[in-house]
Amino acid sequence: MDPVRSITSPEERKYRDDQEEQPKSTNPLLCQRCQIWDNIWTWVYRRTKDDPISLQELSRKTNCLMCRILGTMIETRRGNSETLRVWPPESPFRIDSSDPTKTTIRLLLHLEVTFLSNELELDETLAEVQSEYSDRKASKITLTPQLCFNYSADGTPHLTSIEPWEIPVFDVSLLKTWLRGCETVHGSLCVGESHIQIADLPLGFRVIDVCAMHIVKPSASMRFIALSYMWPLGGDTDVQLEKKNLQELETPGGLINTPLPNIISDSIALCRDLGENYLWIDRLCIVQDDVDEKPAQIAAMDKIYRSASSTIVAALNTRGGTGLPGTKGQPRESSIWTPPRDGEVEGRGIKPNGMTAIVQPSLWNKRGWTFQERILSRRRLFITESQVIFECSRGKAYEELTYLPQQPREAREEDPGSPQDPETERAKQFEEQEWCQIPAFSPWSRYDPDHDIDFNMKSSTSLVDYFHWVEDYTSRQLSYDSDILNAFAGVGNFLTESLNSRLIFGLPERYLPQTLMWSCLGPAERRTEMPQIPSWSWASSTKRSDYKWIAGSSTFVEHMVRIASLAYFYFQDPDLGLRKLAVREQWIENEVAMKDIENNDEVLELPGKYMPSVWRTKQTWQECPQNPWKAWLNQGLDPRACNAAASLPGSLLFNTTVATLKLGHDTRDIYKNEDPLYRDASICTSDNIQVGWLNKMSRDWIEMHIGDDKLYEFIVICGALADWRSRKTLVQYFKEFDLWRMHAMLVERIQIQREAFIARRVGVGVVDAHKWKDCNPRWETVVLC
Repeated sequence: MDPVRSITSPEERKYRDDQEEQPKSTNPLLCQRCQIWDNIWTWVYRRTKDDPISLQELSRKTNCLMCRILGTMIETRRGNSETLRVWPPESPFRIDSSDPTKTTIRLLLHLEVTFLSNELELDETLAEVQSEYSDRKASKITLTPQLCFNYSADGTPHLTSIEPWEIPVFDVSLLKTWLRGCETVHGSLCVGESHIQIADLPLGFRVIDVCAMHIVKPSASMRFIALSYMWPLGGDTDVQLEKKNLQELETPGGLINTPLPNIISDSIALCRDLGENYLWIDRLCIVQDDVDEKPAQIAAMDKIYRSASSTIVAALNTRGGTGLPGTKGQPRESSIWTPPRDGEVEGRGIKPNGMTAIVQPSLWNKRGWTFQERILSRRRLFITESQVIFECSRGKAYEELTYLPQQPREAREEDPGSPQDPETERAKQFEEQEWCQIPAFSPWSRYDPDHDIDFNMKSSTSLVDYFHWVEDYTSRQLSYDSDILNAFAGVGNFLTESLNSRLIFGLPERYLPQTLMWSCLGPAERRTEMPQIPSWSWASSTKRSDYKWIAGSSTFVEHMVRIASLAYFYFQDPDLGLRKLAVREQWIENEVAMKDIENNDEVLELPGKYMPSVWRTKQTWQECPQNPWKAWLNQGLDPRACNAAASLPGSLLFNTTVATLKLGHDTRDIYKNEDPLYRDASICTSDNIQVGWLNKMSRDWIEMHIGDDKLYEFIVICGALADWRSRKTLVQYFKEFDLWRMHAMLVERIQIQREAFIARRVGVGVVDAHKWKDCNPRWETVVLC
């Protein structure tokens, strides 16, 4: 849908003036209210209006083209509600003059339908309904159906008919253009250089030869695409690769007479139409009952998806036997069922929202296994119920923006006196190539609502990306709890490479203090099927985990996750025994050994606004019972703790300070827009002096754990600055406000061995660093299991 067409030619101006000078007759095919639609210039001048009407009145106007088609559409969607309001405001449109006998306006019509209370009598006037609307509970749906308004081409144009404008199948040539354009224009800038060879792929790697219709085991590097989809739920009887049918399906033509699920047969046909010869589908390319090959392939999903030139993604809301919408024999749903689109003046008349309104909330995007398939794919073709969306690491393109030929790119005004920067010139040429070779392509921007989470592999992938990915992944569904680490393994392999750190139970070893601070609403609920996963890993919890509380907001930036190292960590490796972890030692901005921090003013001084002064930093940490140089002096592990850890594979060992404290109600005024079921709890000394807060526990849990006789143990993980918002606001009003915090963990001690401090994680929070001395902490070797 193109933007509003400007009228610049003298012929168009004369035609418009002639039409407006002529007296306009009444169109008998429209009711009086809808006569405005008879004027073809309505679309140029946007002469539409807010015109409420009840469904009862709409249904009576069976002789009106407009009322009849709107009534039919709304009846399809409205359910059992009796009264509604309809608005036909501004709509994006395109003018189609290909047929000389008529002029067709193709458009999205924006309809807002409000379902009012059934208590209203049907004979009430519309004015009474409108006056009631503001005080009555109502629900609303918005539709943007695609319509064709046909006008006569001879003499004065009159509206002759209105009909749906649906596009039941997608144009495969468009998809080919997207993929080839990205490969040509972006190349390695988009997906990086691939150094994966056939020998690097897992044992037994296979693909489907879509031309010879059989499964093959390649002997040399070759080009293939992958499929991401959902397996059927429950009693799955569809064919899959097994030892018993391996020889049959590897025979040329072996798949021709094999009954395949619609989604797989459609994907094979699409792969062939795209001009590709090979397709990887887990169901048919992994021997499902091979106990050696299957685990090896699951562990190497990163190599498989990163080796594929692109991935077909069936981003659907059903796991049934339906195929790929928009392919031959699989027409797409009507536009009255698609999420509403928003109009905009710029661009092509609509503001695409397919990623946020279709892909993100889809059932496909809620499944655990599809998470890594999305991230690890180099290029993605999202096949949805209503349109196809192309995505790569550089940007995205929407099918709905390609329904008209590409318009010339507007030239930028240049200052003739300004010097021509070579980099700027190259960037312009690159954008021009994108515009010409990748239809409707839009580069990612910092403020793009579709790009809140970066689902792309990049050399710049950071700890902040990891935090976002953990939050997204743990919010997804898994049929089996035992898959929690398997379905993350491919992403874990990529993170090992990009963060330069191996992962232990899903947490990057190099950044262990930061990543231990995951939080969920209420106490974590253990995965009973996976008791071997330690409590300190987010993989042990069935709840969604996130790190947003660290930043004090819903937005992360890199500087918000920098810490002050306060402990050395050891890991009871199930294979290697006890080993010291390669944790990055740092002091907020600087990577520096803990032993070198004391009295080092250059390290202690932190650049930037709202940072603590050197004198304040010295005073706080010199008085604090746990600081970097004291951690250096207290490195020796308690032998009793080491002996206990030997029987607890997967446990962490570290020397830190422990304090026995109380919990109380948090009295801070921060809960206006918060979930009423969950709140922070105050962390208090035995004298009821608040020293910190425990993040987001349920109200019931807090009530059960508050009391003078109820004491709990907190351990220190690392130091940190107060979040940026607190530093900015409070430091202006409180001169002595201390900007330093300690990230702490509430633990439950386990009496396996009385001599050793063995505990499980319960929750996380913060303690003011200058108040830790008032908590009477003691040094312990903690075994966190």
